[in-house]
Amino acid sequence: MTEGAPKRGPGSGGPRYSWKAVTALVLAVGALLMPAILALALAAVALVLGLVARRELKREPSLTGGALALAAVIVAAFVLVFDVILLALPAPPG
Repeated sequence: MTEGAPKRGPGSGGPRYSWKAVTALVLAVGALLMPAILALALAAVALVLGLVARRELKREPSLTGGALALAAVIVAAFVLVFDVILLALPAPPG
């Protein structure tokens, strides 16, 4: 391997993303695409996981992904509020 080539693999020293933050964002975005009942469950899990990830990122400065966790919390909260409103509305007559 040449000296100027970037290292790859576990010992490369690159940023380590929090798996909780990544998973929370994937679930939150997935909740946007699901029907209302399933979206409520996915968004609730994503919200909790995003909040746990934010706490983990504050405790471990070697991890990155704060923006991912914040985005997951925002998207999941939006889905939860929107779906609760959607489910609370009466069904149209007909």
